[in-house]
Amino acid sequence: MAARIAEYLFGCEKEYEALLVLGASTTTQDAEGEIISTADASHITKESLFSILPKFTGSILQVPPMVSAVKHGGKRLYELARDNMVVHREPRTVTISLLEITSFDYENGRPVVGLRVICSSGTYIRTLCSDIGDALGVGGYMAALVRTRVGNFSITDSITIEDFEQAALSGDVTQFIISMKDALSHLPIAAIDDEYVAKVTNGSVAPFSSELADGSIVRICSEEGRFIAVGRIITRGKERFLKPEKVFVSRE
Repeated sequence: MAARIAEYLFGCEKEYEALLVLGASTTTQDAEGEIISTADASHITKESLFSILPKFTGSILQVPPMVSAVKHGGKRLYELARDNMVVHREPRTVTISLLEITSFDYENGRPVVGLRVICSSGTYIRTLCSDIGDALGVGGYMAALVRTRVGNFSITDSITIEDFEQAALSGDVTQFIISMKDALSHLPIAAIDDEYVAKVTNGSVAPFSSELADGSIVRICSEEGRFIAVGRIITRGKERFLKPEKVFVSRE
């Protein structure tokens, strides 16, 4: 049943730690591709890098890389890239809410920069690295990438397979289980009166008053906090309602 909430997690904000190498560009915008150009980047300093970061924060346009899963003519771009094809891609708007430098060193005469990025879903960090290098006039590519957070799921809360196996052997895996309600904690809670719980579980709307925007997705809960459904706020005439999309309790 928990798989039914996956679609509400895909669009969550994401956080990454990346390594950017300046002074070279590659075919794939990362270290796996072939180097297609190089430039002297010895003059690049941490200060000069700082000066251009504002250009890459907020809402920006990104062109999806050829190694992405975006479709073109019914095929994934990475499939076309395997055939050495390059096609036109329309830029897409993404949001980068945080872009900071975590380290700055030189390796083999090239600046290697640690970046921390908080961004919207659909942001390509390899493209961000390449675009930063281009803005500095020396090119750049992503040398390493770790996704550290998706929504409220942080890598610091993760466990090893060995820990989980040990817990399973001892019969106590509940300590690692997150409820569906908590997994969707990025969605606001909409509490309904108990008299409407049965109606919502059967797919009917419930009256609702809130400052949330029309169309907002919410967790529908009972007065006691029991998670009932994921729903959407709708307006009919002058009245507002909660319309359940996916119900997670048995129909009464």
